This record gives sequence, C-alpha cells and structure tokens, in this order.
Amino acid sequence: MRLKKLEKKIYMVSLVLILAFPYFVEVEAALTATWDDMDDLTGADGQSWRVLPPIWDDMDGLLGVDGQSWTASLPTWDDMDDLTGADGQSWASENAAWDLTVNNSGQHEGSGCLDFAIESTDPDNGSFSISGINEDFSSCNYLKFWVKTPASSSFRFEMEDPSNTVYWDVATSSGDWEEITINLSSPSAGSADLSNIVKVAFSGLDRPGSGVYHYLFDVVYLDAWDLTVNNSGQYEGSGCLEFTIENTDPDNGEFSISNINEDFSSYGYLKFWVKTSVPSSFRFEMEDPSNTVYWDVSTSSTNWEGIIIDLSSPSGGSADLSHIEKVAFSSLDRPGSGEYHYFFDVIYLAAWELVENHISQYEGSGCLEFIIMHDDMDDGEFGVSGINEDFSPYNYLEFWAKTPIPSFFEFEIVSPSGTAYWNVSTSSANWEKVTINLFNPSGGSTDLSHVTKVAFSGLDRPTSGSYHYLFDYISLKGKGGTGEDGYIEGKVFEDKNGNGVYNAGEGIADATVVACCYKKRYTTTTDSEGNYKLPSPLGTTEEVPWDDMDDLIGADGESWESEDVAAWDLTVNNSDQHEGSGCLEFTIENTDPDNGEFSISNINENFSVYSYLTFWVKSPALLSMFEFKIGSPTGTAYWNVSTISTGWEKVTINLSDPDSGSTDLSHVNKVGFLELDRPISGSYDYLFDDIRLIRIIIEEEGLFYDLEGTKYRVEAYKEAENGDLGYKKEMKYVELNLDDHIKTVNFSLTKETEPKAKYTDLYTLWMEIGDLKAVNEYTIVLFDVSKRYWEHAQTKMIPDKVYFQVFREGNFIGEYILDLCDNTFVIQEVLKVEIL
Repeated sequence: MRLKKLEKKIYMVSLVLILAFPYFVEVEAALTATWDDMDDLTGADGQSWRVLPPIWDDMDGLLGVDGQSWTASLPTWDDMDDLTGADGQSWASENAAWDLTVNNSGQHEGSGCLDFAIESTDPDNGSFSISGINEDFSSCNYLKFWVKTPASSSFRFEMEDPSNTVYWDVATSSGDWEEITINLSSPSAGSADLSNIVKVAFSGLDRPGSGVYHYLFDVVYLDAWDLTVNNSGQYEGSGCLEFTIENTDPDNGEFSISNINEDFSSYGYLKFWVKTSVPSSFRFEMEDPSNTVYWDVSTSSTNWEGIIIDLSSPSGGSADLSHIEKVAFSSLDRPGSGEYHYFFDVIYLAAWELVENHISQYEGSGCLEFIIMHDDMDDGEFGVSGINEDFSPYNYLEFWAKTPIPSFFEFEIVSPSGTAYWNVSTSSANWEKVTINLFNPSGGSTDLSHVTKVAFSGLDRPTSGSYHYLFDYISLKGKGGTGEDGYIEGKVFEDKNGNGVYNAGEGIADATVVACCYKKRYTTTTDSEGNYKLPSPLGTTEEVPWDDMDDLIGADGESWESEDVAAWDLTVNNSDQHEGSGCLEFTIENTDPDNGEFSISNINENFSVYSYLTFWVKSPALLSMFEFKIGSPTGTAYWNVSTISTGWEKVTINLSDPDSGSTDLSHVNKVGFLELDRPISGSYDYLFDDIRLIRIIIEEEGLFYDLEGTKYRVEAYKEAENGDLGYKKEMKYVELNLDDHIKTVNFSLTKETEPKAKYTDLYTLWMEIGDLKAVNEYTIVLFDVSKRYWEHAQTKMIPDKVYFQVFREGNFIGEYILDLCDNTFVIQEVLKVEIL
C-alpha cells in the first residue's frame, strides 16, 4: 500500500481543525513521597544519620579487642602491696612459726603482694589475719582476691564480728595466680554481722610434706557492681554491655578492658552509644603504660545517645594514643535508692565528620555535609540505621548530591535478608540529581519491604587536604495512574556568567517547557528557581517469574541438564544463590572437550506476549561472554551475553531482537545457555538464578511505544510579558527506554534582543478526516501552526498555514502544507487520499 496522489479539493465544511489551544494530554501524577528532606541529622523513624566508621568493639559480648575482656573495675579494699591494711592495721601471722612478708617481685599487680611461708616442721596448718578493724561489708554482694598457691590447695577465708565467726571454703586448681570470688551472702558455715567486721583472716593453709610452701596473696576487691551481656535491649548487633550499680554500693562505678595494645593516634574521633537510667555524667578514659587521659561525658535523656569523643581535645590528663593499654568508663553514678542500669554498645573509630550545613543546601533549610581528610584511614561512609521502612511500592529513589570533584560512590539499602548497592557517579562539582532504580541494583539484593538501613559509602579520600560532600532531599517515586513511571526534569536558566552550567540565581521562572512524543504532548512552566518536571510517555511493565532456579526442576516439570553429562556438571548450589533457596551451578574444567552448554528441553511455553527476559548470573572470571538461546519447532534464536565482574549481575534479553537466528516465541520448546568458556587451568563455576519475563502494558489506546526507546522532543522558552523581552526557544531530543525512564534535561536560554512572536499554541495538534468514509481510518497530525501574537502591536493574527502528516493506523503515508483562510479556525478544505 502506498500513496498515489494527494490532492486538494474544495467542498462544503467537512474537515474541521480541532484548535483547542493549547492542547495537551492530562496525566495523573506519579506516586511521589519525600523520604528525608535532609535538613538535619534526624532521619526516618526518628533515627539519626551518622558516620559509619570502622568498629573498634561491637560490645555484643564481654570479649573485646586483643582477646581481652571487659570487666567491672572493682573497689579495692586492700591492694596488699605491703603489710598495712584497712584502718591503718597490719596483716600478721597467727603464730610466730609462720612467716608473713612482702614480696615485691612476684605480685599479680601493683608494687607487691603478701608472701605467707609455712614449713613442714611447723606445728600446724597456717593462718594470717588483720585485726582491730571496723569495716562494713553489708552493702557488698561479693569479695574477690587473687592467690597463688604452691600446688592445688584448700583453705578458708574468715570474717569475725565482736562475737561470731563466718567462713568460706576456698580451693585452687593450679600453681598459678587465680581469682577467688567470695559470695558474701552464702558462707560455708557460721554467721557474723557483716556491718561490723573486726577481723579478716586466711586460715587452714596447708603445711608441705617437706620443705616450705609459699602462698602469695594480692589485692582484695569489694565486688559491688555487675557487668553483664544484654541480648535484648541493644542499640544494634546481637547484644550490648549492661552495667548495674546499686544505692548500697560503696562508690560510683567503673568498668574497663585492660592489657590491650591499641593505636588510636591516626583517628580524630571515637564514638560509642550509651543508654542511661537517668540523664547522667561520667568519664571515658584511656591509659598508656604511665599516664591517664579522660573525657567528661553527659547524657540528656534515657534513650540511646551517640557520644562523640574528640581524641585531640580531652577534658584532662594526657596519654600516648599510639600505645593505649586500657580503656575505661568511670564515675558511673550510684542512685539515691534502688539501682541504675547503664547500657553501652558499639565503639567506632571515627575519622570522618557528618554535620548539618544550613548555608549551601540545594533546597529547604539545610543539607548534610560529609567531611573526609586525606589522612583518614579509608574511604568514607555514613547512613541511617535502626529504621523500619517499606520501599516496595516505589520504583525509584532520588537524592541530590554535590561532590567536591566528579566522583564515584555507592548507595546502599540494607534489610535483614541482605544488602543491595547501586554505583553512583557525578559529572561536576555542582548539585546533581541522582536517580536509583530500586529494582535494578548494581550488586547484591535486599528486601525492599523491610529496609533497616540506608547508607552512602565509598566516598573518596583526597590526596591532600579535605573533601566536603553535600547531600540533600531523598524522595521515592512510583508509578502514576495512567502508566507513567518515569519523567523528564531539569533546569531552565540564563547562563549569566558564561560557564556553561547552572549557578544559583540563574533560574528562569515561569518559562514554558513542552514535550512532544507522537500523539502525546505535555506542557508545564518552571518554578521560581527554573525547575520543571514532565511525565514520560513510556508504559508500565509487569514482571512474571518463569523459573526461580532453586533446583533442577523447571518449566512444565522438565529438568535443566548439561548437554554433555560426561564432561560438564550441572548441580544445585544452596549457599551462594542470588535469591531464594538455591541456584544452578555449572562446572566446566580445562580438560573438558569444548565450551559448555546446559538447557531445559521438551517444554511448551508462550513468550510472545512478553518483551524482555531477565536472569541473574555470577561468572567465574571478569569480562565473560556466552550465549542465551530460545528454541521452537521453526528455529532457534541466539543472544550474545557479556558480564563485567565476578559478582552477581542482572542480564536483560530483548526477545524481539536476537543477535542471530529466529524462533517462534509463541511455541518455545527449549531454553539454554551455551558457549560457557573453559578455563586455561582448573575449573570454572558459573551460577545462574531467577529467570523472569517482562511484559509492557500499554494503557493508552492508540499510543505508540517503541520497546527499545522513545524519542521525546522537549522545548523551552519564555515569551515576552508586560513589554519585557522574552527568551529564545531551545529544542532538544531525548531518548527514553525501559532501563532509563528518568532524564535530566537542562536548557540554557538566550534573551531576545527585540520583541518576537509568541510561541503559544505552536505545537502538535490533532485533526481527524471528517465524513470521507473511504479514508476514515486515517489521521492527520498537524505541526507548527503559524499563529502569531505581537505584544507591542496588541494585535492577534490567526493561523495562515499549517504543516501536517498523514498516517494510517500509525503508519506514515505522506505530508502536506495547507493554507488557512480568512479569520476563521475552520478549514473548508479536505484531503482526498487514493490508495492503490
């Protein structure tokens, strides 16, 4: 069918130009939600954005760095460095036959310990004590001391009030230093008033069979405080440390980790999380071999609070941060009554800063500023954790970023089931909008219905000085009511400084932006800063799972099999899948006869209603290449596939555009993967998971869609108003496709030098052929109606010419220029189209 003749005839009024100026297609707005305006550090669910630096101790348990444990630093009752003890009294042996001396070389800690010596010739088992004291142990739960016995031994620890004696049986299991814990509420025998103790003794110390025994005793603690692991009230991770102190305890509390060897000298900050029973003040301390440095800390609530320690600015003392042997939390307040519970969780070493910036924001009252120094230990990261968000109704996430130089970093979304990340790049040092396709991550996977953390990571360190990254306004975008799931947006501005990019203050307000794509036209005006947004003409998509590849059983009950079972192995992998409970693992060795292939046959499937097929693959080597095939009784079509990395990657197959061959998609009987490379040596393992079919849903009847991409003509201008000069029209063409629904198109307009005709109503209109029954399936599309409006003349001029094209059911037939007559919008002429 072709056009033979296109001629003009004069008839009665039978062809009417539909001049509904301006004409546009109304589109329901897309689902849009502001997720975080980023005006301050408080984000979703009341949680705060914070830097995510290396973890020094997750505090999930008592075991910390260097294999050492956190312990409550107990009040010392007697350090036993010498014979002088409580109340100025002295330790002494109970019999002159035994020797009690000070040992300054074999102590457990401090400057010395007590050395009790007993010989085989002595008259009885030994004892030593301190008398004439007046001590109150009633507020203590436990007493602890260190002992080193010559062999595994048994003896007694005793206390006396003025009238009674109570004792606890003690046993050691070696000849090394051991810590003995005395439960003051559970003696072995006897009783005494613990609030009025006048004597403390160690008795029943065994004589040797020959020679001499030396018993060493060191440091007696009063165990008033409890340090335990809490696995239900933690800030993050699997647990936190809980410090309990009672009103009857003898002093404010302390706990610490000792005997470590840590270097903090390269860090600017240390951060930890704390939750106190009441707003509290305490100290954070560090010790080197000789000195102590501390920072005063306070909390303002009974909720979890993040505490930042500026390592360069202590409250008092000094220490060598490159050689820290002890870290402690001290001066934890006792309550007036009852008990206090302090919770501590996750200590970070923070080399980065995250602050609020209320000057340079893109919009709103502020933005977040991330600062990283050249001497920081790693690329930067910050995020918001402890949230519970549902992103599943949305297709896209957007944010604004201003990077110090064109940069690359990652955006992460975390859920209990995993982490997905998207590679992000910026092209300038100005504000840029970044759009994340939530269903197409660069790597990993996550449950979008249960988001627990959002983060920005991999923020580059500079080679010198510092970098400042600005982030602003995160929003979520979904599909609109008429199938529009994308948009075109940007800036209209006057490049006043000639640098080729938009700068603050250059936006043109109330400029007109129009976008045209066959039989569809959108128009809008810019806001006060020159911003605009227009819908995209693309249709929505529907994903249909075809094979989850959790096992070898696939479509129609058939099985996936290697094409040469003797050479290649096809198995199920239940540990490294991309999603679900498993994936298929194809193994090929260097000694195998050829490149590999596996497939599923004898199926009967209809792919003809779908436009695309996707699957996930994890290749064993970088830049791998293989083929995907679909077979039918009439032939086989092949698609070339390539991967970039050795991680999981999503592959999209355009079913209508194979690289070679052809097939009947309505009668698919085989699907396969082939030409899987053999290694030079050893073996290669390819993983495959989750095949899906994608259908494009065309929701507006008669609207043309190109499955590969739709060209969209976008124009911007500003007409003269109130005698002012307008801005010249600029036109750009934009390609949209399924993988790129969102485009940013900026316009730099030039101001007119003299008044020009208005552009109003110069755009695509529709005109239908009237009552010519022979050609009633034809459509005439008009372009560039030459309507003019001269502001200075205050005279409207009607259209005088029209350029149009003729289509039959969407197929181009021909084009024509028609003169319009007199002062009317009715064309009293028709087209007669003869078809061979």
